[in-house]
Amino acid sequence: MLTWYLALVPELLLIILAAVVLVYGRQPVGDRRRKVGLMTAWGLFAILLVTAGLSFFGVPGSSPTEIWGGMFRNDLVTLVFRTMFLAAALVTSLLTVDVRRLQHGEFYALVLLAVVGFNLMAAASDVILLYLALETASISFYILAGFATDARRSPEAGMKYFVYGAFASAVMLYGLSFLYGLTGETNLYRLSFATLNNLDNPLLLLAAILMIAGFGFKVSAVPFHMWTPDVYEGAPAPVTAFMSAAVKAAAFVAFLRIFFVAFDGVHDALYPILWWLAAITMVVANLIALV
Repeated sequence: MLTWYLALVPELLLIILAAVVLVYGRQPVGDRRRKVGLMTAWGLFAILLVTAGLSFFGVPGSSPTEIWGGMFRNDLVTLVFRTMFLAAALVTSLLTVDVRRLQHGEFYALVLLAVVGFNLMAAASDVILLYLALETASISFYILAGFATDARRSPEAGMKYFVYGAFASAVMLYGLSFLYGLTGETNLYRLSFATLNNLDNPLLLLAAILMIAGFGFKVSAVPFHMWTPDVYEGAPAPVTAFMSAAVKAAAFVAFLRIFFVAFDGVHDALYPILWWLAAITMVVANLIALV
């Protein structure tokens, strides 16, 4: 039982910090407005040290820790991406210390809750937890993108991100439902064996394509990138910086968890799709950047 709590310490501390920041930042006045961001930054720094300390004392250690019936997997991948997400949130908090329109407890609480979602995405070994973590982070960013209500383009960016994001999440969930219907499994490591028994079923490839479309939206891969310019330009600059780093990293780690574990048996069929998607994204992105 102690191992369970140690595996979840960073997420529990993030939730506690979010509650403290939300209460402390209630209607901040004067110098207190700036202190909300500093409190968040110091809290994230402390959580980062705790996370590093747990790794020093052997958590996760040489063998991965699995809890919640195998839904949560605390391994080296989880540790690396946890550190990345905490560092990105720490930098974002410091960037917003002097941005008056963002000096609110609600803003920093949403940033912290988004990091909780990212951490759970990195640790998820079950598609149910992965999808819930994805939506936890996504809902936070729908609000963060439109947080600067005194700017004309920020609410527009938040609404566009919400509309496109809801559609992409629905497409991904549709693919996950196909996957569960075919295999009867939600655990990623059991899915790797179950998919081997359905290699000739075209619905398995359809499920993979739908999930690629959903993740393609999250990583702004062509042709699922149309939302990116409007949202990045309209959202507050610190939020855009956080999205461009943490959101992409979280989407990639979830993508790797699914396609390198659950779809390991159908790697040969998916490899050409992913190869062309990556190549087209790089070519089109650079051509657009030239313009």
